[in-house]
Amino acid sequence: MLSQPLYATAPLAGYRQTINGTLAQEIEHFSLIAISIPDGGHESLNAALESHWQLSLPETGTCIRSSDRAFAQNSSSLVLFGMQTDQCLLVSTAASAFEQDPFEHVQQLLGDAAYLTDQSDSYAALDIQGPTVLKAMERICTLDLETFTASTVARTAMEHLSVIVERPENDRLRLYSPRSSASSFLHAVTTSLALAY
Repeated sequence: MLSQPLYATAPLAGYRQTINGTLAQEIEHFSLIAISIPDGGHESLNAALESHWQLSLPETGTCIRSSDRAFAQNSSSLVLFGMQTDQCLLVSTAASAFEQDPFEHVQQLLGDAAYLTDQSDSYAALDIQGPTVLKAMERICTLDLETFTASTVARTAMEHLSVIVERPENDRLRLYSPRSSASSFLHAVTTSLALAY
């Protein structure tokens, strides 16, 4: 019997398209690790984050980028999203950000200072950059993205789909949505880009 090798596929099949002058492309290689803070563990987790990545726990609705401290304008670095009081997400789009499997690496470094869940394969990620980004998103997003800075992050709904939004640069958004509805998510975003003038 012949064996058939299995290959991993990206949730959006490597999507990359320029629509009305705005480039929408899938972020295929990224890690997304949910970090939950043990009861009374804020100080020890903060110390571990500071020691390893010069990061600290962000307030809810804000994000802290290692690029602010270590990598200048390198957008492929670590970002810590403050999602709620005792939970944050550690996101990296850099292939070289970790020396080994990202989850195992973070687990080794943080140890008992945090409860971790690898969410990398659970999300589709889309990077949108160009002049119609905000115009397109205002059709499907209730948040005022004009007010977002590189230090802002939020979870919202777009066309009834859950989406995490960050704005690393003025004309750029990064969107993270559950893999289970990836095709609907891509359709909503690209349709809105096509209708933005």
